[in-house]
Amino acid sequence: MFTQYFIARFLLLVEINIFVGPQNTYNMKTRFLSHLLILSACFSLSSCLDDDDNERKIINQQAYELTIASKLVPGTVYGGCGNNYVWDVYAGKKEHDSEWSAFGDIAGFEYKPGNEYRIQVEETTYEDPQMGEPVWTESRLLKVLTEEAKSSADMPEHLLPKQYYENETFVPEYRYAVEAEQKELIEKELIEKELKENPPFMVGANVIIYGGQLSRWIALDKDGKMLGNGNLRRVNDEPSSLPESYKILPLKHVQGYQCWTFMDDDDKEIAAYDTFICSESASKSPAPVNLTPWLYKDVTDIYKAKYPEAGVKTVVYSLGLAFKYSIIN
Repeated sequence: MFTQYFIARFLLLVEINIFVGPQNTYNMKTRFLSHLLILSACFSLSSCLDDDDNERKIINQQAYELTIASKLVPGTVYGGCGNNYVWDVYAGKKEHDSEWSAFGDIAGFEYKPGNEYRIQVEETTYEDPQMGEPVWTESRLLKVLTEEAKSSADMPEHLLPKQYYENETFVPEYRYAVEAEQKELIEKELIEKELKENPPFMVGANVIIYGGQLSRWIALDKDGKMLGNGNLRRVNDEPSSLPESYKILPLKHVQGYQCWTFMDDDDKEIAAYDTFICSESASKSPAPVNLTPWLYKDVTDIYKAKYPEAGVKTVVYSLGLAFKYSIIN
């Protein structure tokens, strides 16, 4: 389990490094090689630990039947060391359960979306003081009892805990800037109409980026209702391709540039943003650094059309995602 957890963390760190952009290719290669050395050392450490099982013991083991729904939904899975991660998880019901719950990896289970399963699972909890995490639980498939092509009934939109939406922790920071001869009129429109009646995509919603290679997104209101969910495409960009208008909403400590396209599950585009990846400071320390994506949109043409007599020059808004990604310099 230690090895699996470290590999997952390592791959995430390598994936995040694409944020630095093509201008830092040499640094990327250097960082990647350093990560490989760290990974190699941890493999060696893990092998040594795994070879000595003298003190490892099973402290709990149980088998149960589990119904697996026909669709994966966003939920949380335990990733080790006290950390939970958002992922597309199995929605499952144990025997006699009335509500769906989130389930992570089940070794040996080959899942096909569109099918509902009833399976027998063995869940084993181990204890080994020599491991990085001394107590952990693993699940494995014992038997597939039934497999039926159907849409499961009463499926939840997601299985995320309330802390992901009740306190609005993941609501992006919204900023805008206006340059116009009748600036007050445009600002009044942005604040009173756009935000209250027709807010820009994701404004006021809890937005969570998750999944392998950070390729998924979900937006929730404060009551947990899902406002959107789908795929996220991220492509590296050059600063020279970005509009000059973004300079009226300046940022500090920009580490890289990307284009983020939010799509539904069928890859139909919902919204696209030029994205600046920013750190909290310009520190060169080898300690982990938090990176925050800022999503930018130039809507000048929209407001020029709405207010042809207002002398609109520039209207830009941006969204700072509350979710922060950690990398190693």
